[in-house]
Amino acid sequence: MDKQQKIAIILLPILTIALLAGATYWTNLNAPKPPTYVDGTYEGVGEGYYDDIKLAVTIADGNINSIEVVSQDETPDLGDVAIHKTIDAVIAAQSTEVDSISGATFSSQGTINAINAALEAAVNDIVFPDGNHEGFAEGYAGEIKVKVVVAKGAIRSIDILEIKDTPGLGDDAAQQVAQSIIDQQTLSVDTVSGATVSSEGLIAAVKNALGIEETEEVVADPAPVAPPAEPMEFVDGEYTGSDEEGFYGKIDVTVIIENKAIKSITVNTDNPDEGISASNLDEIIEKYLVQQTTLTEGVDAVSGVTYTTDSLIRAVNQALSQAQ
Repeated sequence: MDKQQKIAIILLPILTIALLAGATYWTNLNAPKPPTYVDGTYEGVGEGYYDDIKLAVTIADGNINSIEVVSQDETPDLGDVAIHKTIDAVIAAQSTEVDSISGATFSSQGTINAINAALEAAVNDIVFPDGNHEGFAEGYAGEIKVKVVVAKGAIRSIDILEIKDTPGLGDDAAQQVAQSIIDQQTLSVDTVSGATVSSEGLIAAVKNALGIEETEEVVADPAPVAPPAEPMEFVDGEYTGSDEEGFYGKIDVTVIIENKAIKSITVNTDNPDEGISASNLDEIIEKYLVQQTTLTEGVDAVSGVTYTTDSLIRAVNQALSQAQ
């Protein structure tokens, strides 16, 4: 064996390893990134062996934190066990790419479908760069400096490091806008009335921190929204309504009409949306109080909790039908 053959024998495995490593690198580089999720609790329904499986999926810090079984009618000691085993597997893997449970395929697949339905509503369409970012922009009375923490593509916190705007007004507005950005995971949030410059300064400081120019942020086109209906007039009095098709069961409401207008709406059922933020119900109630008319299922429902909010809409509309 000559010297060149010996060198070839030595170099061949080294080159093979290098090629494999390079292929793995490019495969990982081009692999699709996992979706990022917005914190909150989301409803999902999947078809089980006997009936629908209803789940509430809670996202915390961008992770699948917990999954609650709201209702199911699977075979005791078989289908119901498969549901919980599948839930445990999804939480452990932080993915629904898990194996079905042998002997209870319908139940486990229905569970996976329900989780996927909930996660679809939780997906964050905008991915921000991970890390700790600092930025600044001009406020009402000087620079506003912020620190923005991003993890898994989502904004987790915004600390206002410096602000010289009016105490109790500009600084409060900046805090409010910062919280809106975190809650909505977008920089296209409303400014605070009476403190527009401070609000816009905070948004600009966050954009500066994230390296985003005014035209760079990509936001999904909002779904078309029908113009609000004309306000209605109602007969004064107290009216009740109910609906039994909500995600968690029955919802009862009491509607008070004063001076021909909706004065208040009270949800009487104890914890009708256990696991779902009460702010979602409050959002629907506020729509009624502002628009002073009946709402429409699906159109006015809150994304991610449509079963619960549609149920509330049906109950309130039923009460209002008695006041016309």
